[in-house]
Amino acid sequence: MKNTVLIILVFIFSFNCFAQGNSRINESWKEVRQNLLFKSEIVLKLTARFQKSKKMNKSELAKTTANAKNLKTECEKAAFNAAAVRNLKLKNDNLTTYLTRTLVNLQHDPELISNEEVLFMLDELYVAENNIFSRIKKYNEICKSLNKKELIYEISSDSKPPNVEF
Repeated sequence: MKNTVLIILVFIFSFNCFAQGNSRINESWKEVRQNLLFKSEIVLKLTARFQKSKKMNKSELAKTTANAKNLKTECEKAAFNAAAVRNLKLKNDNLTTYLTRTLVNLQHDPELISNEEVLFMLDELYVAENNIFSRIKKYNEICKSLNKKELIYEISSDSKPPNVEF
């Protein structure tokens, strides 16, 4: 009888630890998605503002806008598995590629780059990128601690966030 009770208690304790671990991963993943969603919204505002410029490359702007919309759509999905992590990373990587090209083109429009509204949005983007990096690191640490390596969001460098200089 004592052995049965002990086995049941161990099982309940193990299940509770497992459920708490999954809850931590889910909450951390939600934070990553929310920060990536915020990034996509900032980029959509930026590209809408950049459309008014005659000096910005419209083709690059269109690709940046499309990739921001793709990332936003992916962030709004509730699925959470290894494929969802890979898809979200791919969408973010694609957006980062085109966003970098767009920001490089920004230097050709001195009026736009000195605009207060644009400078504010670029500051927001900088903060968003740093928040994304820190949330991904936290998420990955939780995944590693719970031995959920298949859910890790691969990043290129553990030492610093991506940085786009212009």
